[in-house]
Amino acid sequence: MGETVVAKMRKETEDTRNGTNVRPDTFVDLERLTSEEDAKAKKTGIEAEDSKAECADLLAKAEDNTLTGQLEETVAEKVEEKTNLKLWKRIPGFGFILVLCGALVNTVVNVLVKDFEGIEPPVLLLYRSLITLSFSMPWAVAIDKPPFRQGMENKDKLLIFIRGVLGFAQMIANIYSVKYMHLGDQKMVTATRPVFVAISARLFLKESCGIMDLASMVLVGVGVVFVVKPPLIFDLDPGEQYDNRALYSAIAVFITTILSSSNTVIIRKLRKEHVVSLTAVNMIMFAVEAFLYILILEVEMYNPSWMDKLRLLAISIGMFFGSLFLILSLKLEKANKISLMNHSASIVAAFLVQIYYYHVLPDSYSIIGATLVTFAIFLLAGKSVMTSRKKIMR
Repeated sequence: MGETVVAKMRKETEDTRNGTNVRPDTFVDLERLTSEEDAKAKKTGIEAEDSKAECADLLAKAEDNTLTGQLEETVAEKVEEKTNLKLWKRIPGFGFILVLCGALVNTVVNVLVKDFEGIEPPVLLLYRSLITLSFSMPWAVAIDKPPFRQGMENKDKLLIFIRGVLGFAQMIANIYSVKYMHLGDQKMVTATRPVFVAISARLFLKESCGIMDLASMVLVGVGVVFVVKPPLIFDLDPGEQYDNRALYSAIAVFITTILSSSNTVIIRKLRKEHVVSLTAVNMIMFAVEAFLYILILEVEMYNPSWMDKLRLLAISIGMFFGSLFLILSLKLEKANKISLMNHSASIVAAFLVQIYYYHVLPDSYSIIGATLVTFAIFLLAGKSVMTSRKKIMR
């Protein structure tokens, strides 16, 4: 009997699997359940889509709020940074005022150097460096801005070293040329620096060198020849041309001007360094180099009188403030604009001093040379302005 029941259950199970033993109302219930499940699934899907849409809206709003907050923070930081600037940095055009003051101070210093008799240029530079160092170094220590500060990159140290070496060579040649040349002619030769800055940029930075650059180089070369008036080219009377010392000093200052043309760019690169730190390290290098120059070439030392000591003090203070004004102006304005303004103002001031103080009128050759060099400088300035405008339009 047990076997019969089991067999019957097996048969019912097989019939159920084959669909032959299922009641009709069972199919109705299954269809109803299936439709209810589908409805629930559709409702769940719609709710899920609505939830996704709400989440997307919330995320978009959050991102907008975040971006708005970041923008507000950036603007606030810029405003705060602008507000925290020192007063002299917020004055429009103050960099040009500084460079004009520096040009006038340097012209006065050149007059003092030219009238200082009996002292050799390296000795003068040694005294000047030590005097300037005597008040710039305590200042640097007092404000905790020492030379070669801790954490300075080796690249910046190398730039400072190069500036010190080239600056010393240019300074020695400059003192010699001031002593033996007319101030206006001497300033014309040193005013050729912007042209050689363009050449250096072409050689080392691979910047473009167009027709205007080439024209400026030619004008500067011809202008310097007219200013110096070498005897091989100009057949002039002995009183109308420079002697050998003046010619050699002119050649030396011309070469050192070419070599030191990168100093303006170096100062601009190191504009974040404090001006006192840059000045102090420069004076240290000048003092060491001047001492070695005197020692190796056996230059006679000079024991100044009290009047000469006061003159040395005035020269040192004047050179210090001239360098200070130049460095500060480069912190505010671009190097090419400062270079143009500096050399233009220096040329005008030098010729005025030459005419009204030394009563030496420039001859026709010097006027032609000055015109050519000045035109070359303004030609480079025009090219710089045009290039800046093209970049802005792009």
